[in-house]
Amino acid sequence: MHDIHRAIGLPGEDLLVHLLGEDRDTSEEHELGAAHATLYGTYFDRLPPLDSAADLLRELDRRGWRVVLVTSAQDAELDALGRALDADHTA
Repeated sequence: MHDIHRAIGLPGEDLLVHLLGEDRDTSEEHELGAAHATLYGTYFDRLPPLDSAADLLRELDRRGWRVVLVTSAQDAELDALGRALDADHTA
């Protein structure tokens, strides 16, 4: 559990190395990644925002704060996260 907590925030590839080691079997990584993307993608339209998260972001913006959201999400996942918060995003 400690190793997993220490790995939170690592990019996917680094996370696998951290948890499974450099000498892990990589022969099916592409297939596993595709399966993960397909399964995870089925939840994109059902992602719930944290209560009042969008309100907080809008209030900070209204008060002149620069609001920056950082994520390793890309493309469809990033769009889904933005929709969940009803937030604009630019790269």
